[in-house]
Amino acid sequence: MFKLLNFLTTGALQDYIGRSGGAEALLHYGSRVTPRMGVSVEFTTDNRTSQYFSTLASAAPDTLIFTSEEVTFHRTGSPEPQRIPLGAAGAPSKRIIDKIPEYASRKSSAGPDILKLAGLTTLSARCPHFAPWLARMESLATQ
Repeated sequence: MFKLLNFLTTGALQDYIGRSGGAEALLHYGSRVTPRMGVSVEFTTDNRTSQYFSTLASAAPDTLIFTSEEVTFHRTGSPEPQRIPLGAAGAPSKRIIDKIPEYASRKSSAGPDILKLAGLTTLSARCPHFAPWLARMESLATQ
């Protein structure tokens, strides 16, 4: 299982499947008995639980494909976890549209409104990529 997880994280799943003898060798009694397999991993720290879930299904020619993949983050004290489906459905804009449907027609112009609602401090604290991006933009403005 740990080898499979290692290959999943490096993007070399098909390499792992081939080296292991194909999907038929990995699935319990082959794909006729076990057409899919699931992977679930959980990491817990003092203030957060992170989970990864995926389902791999048998596919031709003797390989496995993702049929679902998701990560979940839950901070201690938060009312509910943040679920992020991976793949096209998990794109940030898709997740926003899921919560705020009218965003779909305003995708290119809604950024300033969202920034005004959330505030720079909140976005910088909650998004690890925002603060460095903002600092870079600010440094460009002073050049």
